[in-house]
Amino acid sequence: MDEDKSKKLIELELDQLIISMDGLTKKTYEKVRVKSDYDTVINNIDNLLRLRGNRKKPFIRMQYTEVPENRHETEEFYKYWKDKVDEVSISYYLEFDSVEKSKENNKEVPVYRYSCEQLWQRVVVLCDGRVSLCGTDIIPHVVVGNANTQSISDIWQSKKLNNIRRLHKEGGYSKMPMCKICVHHQSESDKFQLETLFK
Repeated sequence: MDEDKSKKLIELELDQLIISMDGLTKKTYEKVRVKSDYDTVINNIDNLLRLRGNRKKPFIRMQYTEVPENRHETEEFYKYWKDKVDEVSISYYLEFDSVEKSKENNKEVPVYRYSCEQLWQRVVVLCDGRVSLCGTDIIPHVVVGNANTQSISDIWQSKKLNNIRRLHKEGGYSKMPMCKICVHHQSESDKFQLETLFK
């Protein structure tokens, strides 16, 4: 994301640009993002923001995934970026066996919202042709079709996927093990709570 690439993206009027930066300080960022260069990244972000100026595009979202190594910087990260970019999103890492762990622990997750937009946005085809519920479910725990034997259109409009969408619209996503512990619904809730939490 050097200056030349930033100029081209701005000229193209890209709708949204998501920057993942999992640390506020050089020490923490380079510990989480191994072999990265904090100074280069910060310089590139500063240039992007300067070049965009008062334009509305691209909408710039700063994304931060909280892990044990950077948890001590979460609040300050939000405060630092909230007036520099259009949106700051704080999410939490998800272990691949989280569904099994949540079953063992009988973890109760509060209901923050009614439905996940991914069900209406994308199709995730895995390397063996199976279509998973979403980009988070890469094991997968929920298979909604198979691209080797079905068209994407048929999978997209399938009874199974539409039933899952209906469940979400009715506020029942927490009835599905994968959706119940998903990082996306937790981070979505945080977007509404950050101003209160980090005053």
